[in-house]
Amino acid sequence: MGFSVLSNVILKIVPTLIPEGEFHHPWVGISSANISTDLAELLNLDDAKGVLIMTVVKDSPADKAGLRGSSETATFD
Repeated sequence: MGFSVLSNVILKIVPTLIPEGEFHHPWVGISSANISTDLAELLNLDDAKGVLIMTVVKDSPADKAGLRGSSETATFD
């Protein structure tokens, strides 16, 4: 099994990774799917634009911002 990493990713990460021993990268904490024409039709949307948030990782930035996955009930104040 082999893995590859893009050279521009290495150039970004290595200068921090070597002296600090770790690299913190931003993350949102969701899994999502592009809204296809079929999905837009199923959801009664006018256009097939955007993404559908499928799941939200507990205690992630997305969770703290109040985002919810497609199977969760949304409440608005």
